[in-house]
Amino acid sequence: MDALADLFNWVAVEELLKEFGKANQDSFIHFYETFLAEYDPKLRESRGVYYTPLPVVKFIVQAVDDILQKEFNLPKGLADNSKIKRTIQDADGTKRQVEFHKVQILDPAAGTGTLLAEVIDKIFSRFSRQKGLWAGYCAEHLIPRLNGFEILMASYAMAHFKLDMKLQETGYQGNSNSRLKVYLTNSLEEPENNVPVLLMEKWLSDEASEANGIKRDTPVMVVLGNPPYSVRSQNKGKWIEDLIDDYKINLHEKNIQPLSDDYIKFIRYGQYFIDKNGNGILAYISNNSFLDGLIHRQMRKRLLESFDRIYILNLHGNTRKKEKMPGDGKDINVFDIQQGVSINLFIKTGKKSAAENATVFYCDLLGKREEKYQFLSEHTISTVLWQKIEPATPQYFFVKKDCGNSTEYQKGFSVQSLFSICSSGVKTHDDANMVSFDPFEKTINYIIIGRLTLDISITI
Repeated sequence: MDALADLFNWVAVEELLKEFGKANQDSFIHFYETFLAEYDPKLRESRGVYYTPLPVVKFIVQAVDDILQKEFNLPKGLADNSKIKRTIQDADGTKRQVEFHKVQILDPAAGTGTLLAEVIDKIFSRFSRQKGLWAGYCAEHLIPRLNGFEILMASYAMAHFKLDMKLQETGYQGNSNSRLKVYLTNSLEEPENNVPVLLMEKWLSDEASEANGIKRDTPVMVVLGNPPYSVRSQNKGKWIEDLIDDYKINLHEKNIQPLSDDYIKFIRYGQYFIDKNGNGILAYISNNSFLDGLIHRQMRKRLLESFDRIYILNLHGNTRKKEKMPGDGKDINVFDIQQGVSINLFIKTGKKSAAENATVFYCDLLGKREEKYQFLSEHTISTVLWQKIEPATPQYFFVKKDCGNSTEYQKGFSVQSLFSICSSGVKTHDDANMVSFDPFEKTINYIIIGRLTLDISITI
């Protein structure tokens, strides 16, 4: 550390920062994701730390900006500074009216702040001829409505560093009394009315209190992000599990583990905010298994009931499915992961009747990673060739399906009605001991299993 400090004392850091972040790949990826992949790969996997590519980030932010203008009649889009009044309830039960900015933005899995940084860039582009107004706008109308939650300390620190640098690049210097509204918190935990003060770590108590205020009171209109994917979710609190139950109503499945994936919980979390606000936009890039997974049918049904319009840009890239382009071309994921992904835009205007379902628009994007990046860089939500699809009961698929023979198929009987006992397959529930790729370990395991079986037989 001393050597690094010595080095930077002799380096013209200002000159280095002039080109910082101008490349197609954000430099912060090397400071955090690459480091974490070497330092603690298990933590990286469990928390889903995968950096969002800039073409994806730019497409999502541009789409949100366009939707705000066209669907919500806000000509300034993300730069809108109009205000609304909402009634909030204090911890002691007192109700009062509070003024909020209408377009409150939240990234509930902020990571190093990439999406929020792009939001700043997008809004700043509207001030190219009014730079004298920028400093006042930042203090009064930008920082108060940019919200982010992050659970990992390193990501949280890097997000503050990045966003502070981004604001400095635009010419905004800030002041000692202001702070960015990015908080160290678990998004999926229920907000508490009273946060206990930790005497040794008062700043953590303050952090939790500020985050709870956003979770509880702020009328969030835009939720955007790249939520983590982890089917072995560590987020098992009662509050989020109760919300997820909404996706399990009348499901009647024995194995509903896929619905416990973190990305599913973050979609439900975003839906919760938009439903609570009455209108808004949920914009995620996420695992795409929910588009056609049979276990996700009630989830899709609830999303159709909640939103007015849904746009699905399926980026594919699932190595397990071995998806290919027509003509045997390769299909590569935009992330270094095996699971396919999609960009999902859920729009709720508040004008749709409860009996109506959302209109769904779909587009496939297969090919090499660079080709997908180029497509995202060259298109907006209005230039993509969307195909309207009509999700039908009972599966409500969010992808194109050939259901031409469905009527005849439904005349048959279910396999479940044929067999009285059903199972998802053979499970040992102890694979570490029962299954091994090492011949010696296998032999030992077989001996243990055989001895155990023999002992049980003798006892009987």
